[in-house]
Amino acid sequence: MKTKEYLDKYNLHKGWNTKIQNEFISDMTSEFEAQLMLNKAENNIRGFDNALRCIRMKWDSISKKIPYGIPDKLWNYFFATVVAPLREQMCPREMQRRREISEERQRRYEERKKMEHDFMEEMYQAHMNYWKNLLAHIVLASMPIDSFAYLGLAIDATVDDIQKKFRELALKAHPDRGGSQEKFIELTNHRNRCLKWASRNL
Repeated sequence: MKTKEYLDKYNLHKGWNTKIQNEFISDMTSEFEAQLMLNKAENNIRGFDNALRCIRMKWDSISKKIPYGIPDKLWNYFFATVVAPLREQMCPREMQRRREISEERQRRYEERKKMEHDFMEEMYQAHMNYWKNLLAHIVLASMPIDSFAYLGLAIDATVDDIQKKFRELALKAHPDRGGSQEKFIELTNHRNRCLKWASRNL
């Protein structure tokens, strides 16, 4: 049927009527099947697509003549219930090929996303390692190793250990006990540096 014939048959000049949509779909299906035969669409996806273009043009032509047109969801319904099954039936190899292409694209997409995720994870770990190493370097640089060595203590000595060792060494280094003022000041400075380090987490 021509566009005007559809308009007259279903009295669409005043607008779309949902009561006629089943019969309208039936007529469009018959016209689509005729187009498929005309375009020799059997195992011929180009012929199928040409027939689909023709029926879509007819659909749009009718819709433009109707106030507010044919609802979009009706075309979606027609495509899902008529076009898609016929395409699967008439061009099975092509549809299988398209599915395989789609699956391959999805596989590649997922691989790419995984690679991107792994790369970002590696970058994050490298970033974290950089800051950990930098912090360790800063901590090591600020650690008064020489002061602990001067007192004869391990770097993990406690405040009590440091005070005890200082009293022991102070007996020898104090000027009143035969030591020198310079030695006592040096010992005190080393003690203070060790105490500052040992009490940093207290």
